Amino acid sequence: MGLRHEDKFWITWRQYHRLKAQIQPILRKDSNTQSSGGYIVRSLYYETPRAEFAFEKLSGLMHRRKFRIRTYNRSSEYIRLEIKRKENQRVEKHTCKITRSMADELINRKLPKVKDLHPVLAQLYLEMNQRLARPSLIVEYEREAYVHPLGNLRITFDKHLRSGSSSTDLFCTKPCTIPAHSPSQLILEIKYDHFIPTFAQRLISKEMVGPVAISKYYLCRNSIHSWENGQ
Repeated sequence: MGLRHEDKFWITWRQYHRLKAQIQPILRKDSNTQSSGGYIVRSLYYETPRAEFAFEKLSGLMHRRKFRIRTYNRSSEYIRLEIKRKENQRVEKHTCKITRSMADELINRKLPKVKDLHPVLAQLYLEMNQRLARPSLIVEYEREAYVHPLGNLRITFDKHLRSGSSSTDLFCTKPCTIPAHSPSQLILEIKYDHFIPTFAQRLISKEMVGPVAISKYYLCRNSIHSWENGQ
């Protein structure tokens, strides 16, 4: 996947219902959508002992990376190892599908024994050795996604962002319980390739704040620290 534009907005539930009504006649639901109307995304993020990935975000660096293992609907049927790279205002993902046993080895800070090492695995292994990157934090949210072929457009509503204490048990079937932001808000993401379709541009109303820099990982990291300190 090449570099894509990714615009993020904080929106209210009232704005969500209005936007949803506007895009449903034009866009189609993402193929991963469940009967509930969306799906659960759960990711285990890697971090260094010096929290370098978090501070890259805090420092506003234009070029940064995140490493994560991602699952859907709290299931181990489909697992991906991902590198998300940000370059200025555009993002790029490099992914490889891994098995449950491979994920368990990575969580235990071991390199899976495979014949041909995928480039994504190789890059994570390099970070594990050079910067001592290790599993750090689980991020979970409910996603409602819509797509359109024009501009390779993807619009997502990410709801109830939360984390699960300092546990790194990615395959726990229980939901995460520590909220990462106000329950009155959710996150709108608009992703596209070289141009944003006109109809999508019109959706971004003047009453919205943004686009803004939103990091789900950083929000969850802060919420965990506040929860552990009793704030």
